Amino acid sequence: MLHRDKVRIVDRFQSSAAAPAIYAVGSHLPAMNTAVGRALLACFSEREVIARLMLMPRQGRLGGFNQPGIVRLLQRLSVVRGQGWDFNRNKTRPGYSALATALADSERREQFGLCLSFVNAGDKGAFPTDKLAGLQSATRMIAQRIYQ
Repeated sequence: MLHRDKVRIVDRFQSSAAAPAIYAVGSHLPAMNTAVGRALLACFSEREVIARLMLMPRQGRLGGFNQPGIVRLLQRLSVVRGQGWDFNRNKTRPGYSALATALADSERREQFGLCLSFVNAGDKGAFPTDKLAGLQSATRMIAQRIYQ
């Protein structure tokens, strides 16, 4: 769930004891630093993203970001919008990757995101296309149930 500039984990499903869930339900993480956060932010226009990140006006900059940082984020969100998903490797926790998708309901002004976190495979460049297809399918299925 996206709340201003943070992602809050609202549910999790444990796949195995060998690879425990990374974050507990209720945890808050900076949206711009997580795959699911960027997938959710990509549901908004650039102007809406900037407004959402303007949470530290006393520091005179966007959410602690300098101008190049915001430009890089907006460029990344453009890619995420185009492909419909985002991927992180070793960003929020060493040894783990995260793959995320999000859908938006423009009538309700709500976003729905799913993130799959997993232990990295041996090849640093490998991308789990099979996991992406399953995650996209699950996101659509759950969103259809919610928005019926």
